[in-house]
Amino acid sequence: MLNFRATIERPAENRLTSKVWEFALLDREMVLDDYYEMARESTRHKLKVVRKWRRLNQRDNDIEIAQVPFPEDVPAEAKQKLLDYIRDEIPVLKERE
Repeated sequence: MLNFRATIERPAENRLTSKVWEFALLDREMVLDDYYEMARESTRHKLKVVRKWRRLNQRDNDIEIAQVPFPEDVPAEAKQKLLDYIRDEIPVLKERE
């Protein structure tokens, strides 16, 4: 079974905030696993999570799944990362060594 995770990050133009989606490949489906909204005071500071949604640890969620933004380009980019991983990282062999 293929173990794969894709992370999509969308930093704001000012680089003070960012949105992160993490997908996992589960039973032939890419499923949203985690979503984070991050912020910092200035570019000298580290980004910190200010809101989150997690599929597996729901009692710690700050937002509901309905509040998670899901732009059309995010799942398309996650799927492309999976296809790139298959193309670049999985060898095709005539025989197993």
